[in-house]
Amino acid sequence: MNCAVHSQVSAVAYCRTCGKPVCEQCKREVRGVIYCEDCLASRVQSTLPPATATASAVVPTTAAGAPSAAGPNPVAATLLGFIPGVGAIYNGQVVKGLIHVLVFAGLIWAEDRSGGNVFFGLLIAFFYFYMVWDAYATAKAMQERRPLPDPFGLGAHLPVSETVAPASP
Repeated sequence: MNCAVHSQVSAVAYCRTCGKPVCEQCKREVRGVIYCEDCLASRVQSTLPPATATASAVVPTTAAGAPSAAGPNPVAATLLGFIPGVGAIYNGQVVKGLIHVLVFAGLIWAEDRSGGNVFFGLLIAFFYFYMVWDAYATAKAMQERRPLPDPFGLGAHLPVSETVAPASP
């Protein structure tokens, strides 16, 4: 896969926030987490550093002393995924979580209006367990710094996260 900005250069990593492939030149690493320039700029603009921040920040480590993976906990994401939309929101994908809630509510409404149609009942069950799987798979991908799952191929057409900033000239 090639870099999203430099299409002739091979990607070396993926942005944690939006999942775009980035080359060595575009890669921005902050405390072991890789971002693209747009997502990093968006995070910097939307947050102020804490007043008590020091240069000697504590980096979480594993038992072997290596830095632990950053990102949401997959177990927590899975458990929260049983509440429609909350798993995606926990993973930082607020827009996706709201879409999950709307689709779930729409399926329930359609099933109610159809007079108990089995087809809509099956769609509700499928979508319910899809939300749980998606919350887990997204959290796991974020933790392992892999591209985020996009089973329907909508990533290029829908915003992955609210923190994605428009490209700067």
